[in-house]
Amino acid sequence: MTTEAYADLKGSSSEDDVFTTNTNNYPKAFRVGSCKVDSSDEAVLSVLLFWHKDDQNIQQEITVEARKVNDKWLFNKVIR
Repeated sequence: MTTEAYADLKGSSSEDDVFTTNTNNYPKAFRVGSCKVDSSDEAVLSVLLFWHKDDQNIQQEITVEARKVNDKWLFNKVIR
């Protein structure tokens, strides 16, 4: 997690999942669908979230921004 992401989340006391849907309906699984490098230190990932409810599978896509810091790719934010 980048220092910016940490600062944005610091002090929040929500029980919601701030990394996925920002609700308390947590996904059961996820899969990275694609990754687009915008620059040498920033990438945008398409992440598919999955739930299973009442004999049906539900899927939702979110976009995640990652930044390269000290040669490591770190979560920066979810773009909704």
